Parts: sequence; C-alpha cells; structure tokens
Amino acid sequence: MFKVEKRDETLAKRIVNTNSDMSFAGVLCGNNPGEVWVDNLTDPKAAIVFYEGQTGFQFMGEFSEQILKNNLKFFVYNSAKEFLKNKADYFDFSLDDERWLDVIKGILQDTIIEESTQLVYKLEDNAFNDELEVNDNGKQIDSKFIYAIKNGDVTNPEFLLDYLKTWWGTVDKYLEKGHGFAAVEDGKIVSFAISSSAYGNIQAIGVETLKDYRRKGLAASLIKSLLKLFKEKDIIPWWDCWENNIASQKTAEKNGLKLYYKYKVCTIKY
Repeated sequence: MFKVEKRDETLAKRIVNTNSDMSFAGVLCGNNPGEVWVDNLTDPKAAIVFYEGQTGFQFMGEFSEQILKNNLKFFVYNSAKEFLKNKADYFDFSLDDERWLDVIKGILQDTIIEESTQLVYKLEDNAFNDELEVNDNGKQIDSKFIYAIKNGDVTNPEFLLDYLKTWWGTVDKYLEKGHGFAAVEDGKIVSFAISSSAYGNIQAIGVETLKDYRRKGLAASLIKSLLKLFKEKDIIPWWDCWENNIASQKTAEKNGLKLYYKYKVCTIKY
C-alpha cells in the first residue's frame, strides 16, 4: 500500500461507494484530518483510510482479495503499528464491503479480532420531529461565537474547541465546512451538536453534553436546530452510534432519523 500525499474530491470519487462511512469519505476528500494508503498511486481503486477523529481505519473501495494477501500483514503489524505508536495500542477498523472481513480473518487466522456493531441513522426527506422544542439558549457555532468563547465569554472554551480540532483538524476548517449549535448555561458551554465531518452534501452529527447537564433534553433540542439548518442548506444528516448505546439511538429516533444500516467495527490489540 502507498501513502497518499494529496487528498481531494478526485481521489474520493474513485474510492467512496454507498456503503462507505461518510466520516472516512470526508478524510478522502480532504475535509477531515487523517491519512490514506492506496493500492496504486496512479490508478487507485482501493484504500485504507485513517480518521483522526475516530482513531480508526476503514477498508474502502473496490474489493480485492489479492490486495489484502499482498499487503495486510505488513500494513497491520508494521506500517499501522508504527503510525499508531503515539496514538493507540490497537488497530480499529471497519469495512465498506463485508467480504473484506472474511479475507482478513483468513490471512490473520492466528490473530484475535474483536467485533462490535455500529448503527447508521439517516433522516428521510428531512422529516424531523416538529414536536421537540428548540432550546432558547441554543447559539449557532459560527465565527462570532468562536471569537466570543476564545475571549472569555465562557469558562470552558476548550470543551468545544478541542472537539472541533479532533474531528476537523482546525477550527477554521470547521467554520469553512461545518455547522453547529451550543447550549450555554452558568457561564459554560454545557452541550453542543455539530457537523463532525463532511462529504459532498452529507454531514455527520457529533453531540457532547457535560455530565451534570444530561437528561435535560438539551442535546435533542440542539440536534433539531441543526437538522433545521441542514434542511435549509440541503444537507443530508448522518448519525452513527454503537449498537449498545441505547440513549444515542433514542435521541436519533426522537429527531426523526431512521436506521439506515449496520456495520462491523473490529479491533486487533497490539
């Protein structure tokens, strides 16, 4: 596999398909932070994509058993292990074609591969739930809001800023591509719902709420504000969560999102 220096729309269009995780698609097109390795630098058909926001990889593109047989062991135990040295002591990966997994298990037959399930929700025809009240304290996370929190308007600006840097690389990249809303109470950012990645007109949603402010409906209200903005801008929302995260599933469903598909996330511990 060959590491790619330039990530852009042209590369993404060669690799991304309907089963691809849109967050990793965001990495391929250059919107979100990460790295990409491809099977061929001049005519790439398959890729292994690393997304900083998830500290994980996805096998993407045209399925090829031969590519894995030629590259997998070296990549997992040499290239990726070295790359992850200061990031993680495990190799997390997902696949946009389940056939990849059978071949991977065959090649790494002496390796323990743990599996879990991720759920993807989408909004059908922007049919959000009108019954949810919008939080009066919800503030749009734009350049004015960022300037204000950097200059003392809240006591915990890093709660939001660190999240933006993790998922977007820089705050400026978020301001260029993303959207979001935050709830401010007691002089603090207590909850936010934002675009966490972008590919074309699809944007993933990320949500965080301080522990003491959970179960108050803040996140659900902010999500609705974000979905309304998405509708105005013809953006398709993308929401994923772990199968055992019932609270996240309920939040998605309360906002009118429907289960789109499930996919496996696998872990190899070093």
